[in-house]
Amino acid sequence: MIVSNGLPFTFLKNEGTQAVFNFILPSLSLPNRKAISGRVLKKCTNTLKKNITDIAKKDIDGVTATFDE
Repeated sequence: MIVSNGLPFTFLKNEGTQAVFNFILPSLSLPNRKAISGRVLKKCTNTLKKNITDIAKKDIDGVTATFDE
């Protein structure tokens, strides 16, 4: 949600953001920005790369996928 909406990782630190999530689901513990920029972002990136690679492999027209890490 943060990346797809172009929000900064500090979005989770905002008191208003925390209040909304606490209201919706009080037992939820939001990750800090370091967790989002590290562990969570890496996991999402790897999943996205795998999905793109799988789609490219199945393409009969010979699409090439390249990644710059």
